[in-house]
Parts: sequence; structure tokens; C-alpha cells
Amino acid sequence: MSRNVLFSSLSISLCFLLNTLASAQEAPDVSANVIEGRIEDLIVQSEDLWYENTDSSIYYARLALDELTMYKDDYLEGWAEITLSTAFYYKGVMDSSMLHGERALALYSASGDEYDISDAYNNLANILGDMGQVEKALTYYYQGLRLYESSEWSEEYATYIYNNVATIFMDVEDYAKALEHLKTSLALANKHQDTALLILTQSNLAATYIETGELEKARVTIDEVITTSRAYPYGKTDEAFGLGLEGDLYLKEEQWDEALAAYEASRRIYEETVSLSDMAITDICIAETYTKMGRPQLALNLTEDLLKRDVVQSSPSSLLMTLDEQSKAAHALGMSDLAYTSARRAMTIDDTLRSREALTQMRYMELKELQQENASLLDINAMQQKMNESAQARIVLQRWLIAGSVVLILLAIAMLIIGYQSYQRRKKSEQELRELNHSKDQLLSIIGHDLRGPLGGLETLLDMLSKGELSAADIREIAPAAVENLAQARNLLEDLLQWGIHQLKSRAVEVKDVDVHATVERVFLPLANLAETKDNRLKNEVPKGLIVRADENILSFILRNLLQNSIKFTQGGTIRVRGINQGCVTITVEDEGVGMSEAEVNRILKGQVFSKTGTRGELGTGLGMSLIREFTETLGGELDIRSEKNRGTQTTLSFTH
Repeated sequence: MSRNVLFSSLSISLCFLLNTLASAQEAPDVSANVIEGRIEDLIVQSEDLWYENTDSSIYYARLALDELTMYKDDYLEGWAEITLSTAFYYKGVMDSSMLHGERALALYSASGDEYDISDAYNNLANILGDMGQVEKALTYYYQGLRLYESSEWSEEYATYIYNNVATIFMDVEDYAKALEHLKTSLALANKHQDTALLILTQSNLAATYIETGELEKARVTIDEVITTSRAYPYGKTDEAFGLGLEGDLYLKEEQWDEALAAYEASRRIYEETVSLSDMAITDICIAETYTKMGRPQLALNLTEDLLKRDVVQSSPSSLLMTLDEQSKAAHALGMSDLAYTSARRAMTIDDTLRSREALTQMRYMELKELQQENASLLDINAMQQKMNESAQARIVLQRWLIAGSVVLILLAIAMLIIGYQSYQRRKKSEQELRELNHSKDQLLSIIGHDLRGPLGGLETLLDMLSKGELSAADIREIAPAAVENLAQARNLLEDLLQWGIHQLKSRAVEVKDVDVHATVERVFLPLANLAETKDNRLKNEVPKGLIVRADENILSFILRNLLQNSIKFTQGGTIRVRGINQGCVTITVEDEGVGMSEAEVNRILKGQVFSKTGTRGELGTGLGMSLIREFTETLGGELDIRSEKNRGTQTTLSFTH
């Protein structure tokens, strides 16, 4: 915001305020009921769009909050905040959902309405449960539950909280606590004759009985779920869920045909109701049943179909379960490569889910810190509200009208300037926090996606080898891939070590005179065998005595990674290293490999991390080129890449000192 824009806005506001005050006695007051009605309509519109269009839901909730900046009402503002929090929850943006949920709790606490406060606690507990903060979620659930139980008129709603608490205990496998809360919920559902609550509670009870091995109790409860659902006008999907539980029970009892029949009946109902995600989950259960009953080919066919569905590809958890079942089916069919590939993909997705959960928690903590810094910005809104209240009072006190207006406008100018300065400080703080967390985010992502992958593949291979499932011919065939996995893991560890040292030592470098020719010779030694395996020739054409001011370890790391890339993408060619001093020292690594497109070169120069397979299918993490770019800048140099598809690549490092 420029100063011209700031003071132009204030001038317009001043003119508008004076005109409004001058005509205040002639124009009638706007009815508070009309404003309240408009705000309530916006909130209801937002709630109606929770399940259909979360972006539109967020839009209407924010419009309501904008209206509330001028019309102060703690109850309406709390309602708008909890509506916005729920919209972000359904969109999957947990940090924003948590932020607005806490604002709703603060506003409801100020109004003192126990029902609303309890609703805010329940909302926050749902968010915390999805973020994995089980202990804090339970604390909030119980706080809300105590408030509900203190009022007779809210006892029925407390049943939902008992179910929510029970699912938390089921997730952490504390089934005794889960059963305790579900039985309380069941008693309340029967007391109030609420069929929907009764079905929900019975379904959770049946699932818990299956997990605890109380199969007869599970069977009776499942029959009650199915019977009640069929008699309930809105129980179609509840019936399908009950049939799915019946399939789980038969699967536990190893009654494969009965399990398959139950799952297929459940699937038909989900297909009728167009419940695509539930239908996909049921198909995954059917695939599991096929494998366990000795029909792995059918399971494999079904998982291949599942992987083509958008609903599976868009859901990491569904995709993870599908790949897991595909790996099991392929393993049962002796398709070792497919079993390994599917298991590795499943492992990567599992690591991604855990990384996202950790990242969500970290971003939430970051927002909490920023929220504290924004306290001064919130004070501006309070001051603007006071200005509006003073303006209404000045209509009665006309003798002080002009003097009061001038004072308030001067206060507004001061507060806006303070707010602008606070905004600038907050933006600077956000940038610093993003830079500090960038290193941690990148390290977590690399370890989760790239280091566990090859090690997991080797674990699977060794497990198959220990069980005698591989012949000597199979071992000879798979051995090169295993070696490549080890090489990939080793290279990644080397890259991570250099990167970690570079980050943790505050990017400190030890600059000295470095003999480029001798450094290249040392880098060549461990790479000679690797180059020979691909019929490549390494040539050091750097003149002896060429000196550059640099950190020798970092320069060696850069050259080693460039040469490894050239070997990886060159087959039967020559890889040269040249050097020259013409005012600045330039070192060039040139190969005759497959080359890169202009788009790929631009991605490297922008610092984006991506990987490609080599001429023999060698895998890579993409971290090496990102580090080369970063380390070159650390040494005060410049990186230039020129490449052409099928003609090779030329990478040049330039140092002016």
C-alpha cells in the first residue's frame, strides 16, 4: 500500500463521514434487524454449501465476517467463525480450520452460552483428532460433554460426542474405553428414540466387537444395524455399511464365500446410491477376500480396475490400500516385480501421508505464532467500532460534532499507519519463518520419499530370498536392481550429509586456493569403475596449475555430482572436464549423453527438484542438481547449463574471485 493510496482512502473516508453526519437527522437509521438478517442469510448459505462446494462456502462465511467488522455481535461472529472453520475442515485445510475454530471458541466464551461453547469444543476436538493430537482432542471432547450434560435439552446431542470419543479410542486401540462410551451413547439413543443415532452407535459397536474378537456380539449387533436400517426411510447407505461389517466378520472367521457375498451386496447398494468412495472401499475388501480365498488373479484384475478410478487416485488412503492389495495378489501369483513395485508405491504414499500430517502440525504452530503478532491489527477493528459508536453519539451532541470527527479521523490515521507498519513486520516474519522451515521440510520429504523407498525394496527382496522364493536365475536377474538400490541410497546419504553440514554450520565455507586439475583427478578415482561399466571415457583436460578460490570439499562435491550425472546419462561416450582462466575461472563438464530439453534446464536453474532415469534405468532423487546450484551460489559462482536432446550436456561453473 503506497502513501498516496493510503491518504486518498482517508480523504474519501473523511468526505463520506462528514456527508453522513450532515444528513444524519434527515435519513432514518438502518434497522439492526435488517443487518442481522443479511448476516444470518450469508452464514446459512455457507453452511448449505459445506458438502457441495467448499470454496463457495468459505466465500460466503468471509462475506458475513466482513459485515461483522462494522456491526458488532459476538454471537453472530462466533457463528460465522465456526461455519468458516467447518468449511476449511471439509476442504482439508486443517491449520485454517483450527485458527477459525479457536476464534469461535473465544467469541462464544465471551457470550457465555454453554450450548455454543460446547459446540465450539466439539468442533475443535474433531480437527485435533484428524491432526493426530489425540490427547488434546479428548480433553476438548470432555469439556464439551460436561457442558452438554449440564443441560437437559442438550442430552440428545451429547450422544454424538460419545460416538466421536469412542472413535478416538478405537483409533488408538483402547477398545475398553471405546465400548464404555458407545454403551452410554446407545442408552441415550434409545432414550430419545433417535434412529439415526441408534444406527451410528450400533455400527461403531459392531466394528469394536470385531476388533476385540467378540464375534457373537458383533453378529447380533450387525443384524440389528441391518434390520433397523431397512426399516428407516433414510437408511440405505447405513444398510450397505452394515453389510460391509458383516463381510468383515466373515473375513475374520475365514468364511471366504460368505464374506464375498456380503461385500457384493454392500457394493450393489453403494452403486445404487452413487456412493463412489464407499464403493471403492468395498471393492478393496473384495480384492482382499479374493486373495485370501486363493483367487489372486481376480484380486489382481480388480485392483487394476480400481487404480483407473478417479475416486481412488484422488484419495491417498484408498490408493494406499489398493496398492497394498495389489502387491499381495501379485506376490501370491509369483509376480515378484509387480509385487515389489506396488509395495514400494504403497510405502511412498504411506510416508507422504505421515509427512503431510507432520507438515500440517508444523504450519498450525507457525500460524499460532503469527496470530500473536497480529494482535495489533485486531486492535484496529476495535478502534473502528468505537469510531462508529462515537459517530452515532455525535448526532445527539451536535456542538461537538466537528471536533469529535477530526479527533477520530486523526486517531484512525495513526492506527492505520501503526497497522501498516505491523503488517510489514508480519510479512517479514512470515518470510523468515518460511526460510527457516524450508530446510526441515525438504529434509523430511527426501527421507520419507527417497531413502525409505530403496531400503524398503531391499527388505522385500531379502525377505523373499530368506523364504527361498527366488531361484538362482531370479537372483542373478534381480541383483543389478538391488545394487542400483544400494547405490541410490548411498548417493542420497552422501548428498544429505553434505546438505546437512552445509545447513547446520550456517553455510560456513573455508575458502582457499584450490588446484582444479588435482581436484578433478581425485574425483575421477572412485568414478572410474562406474564409467567403465557403461563404456564411458573420463578425460581431465584442465591445465595443470589452474587455481580457483573455493572450498575444496564443496567444489569436489559439485564436480562429483556433475560427473555422476554425465555417466548416468551417457552410454559409450567421452566425458571431459575443461578449465580456463580469462579474468574469471571457468570449469566445464561436457558429455555426449542423452541431453535435456530447454524446459528441464530451466527447472534446474530455478532450483526445482526432479529426477530422471538413466540410460540403464538408474534411479535418482533429483537432489544433486539442486545442491549443485545452491553450493555454486554459496561459493560466489554462477551455474550455466547448455543441453540438446541426444547431443549431450555442457555445464559450466564460473568464479570471478
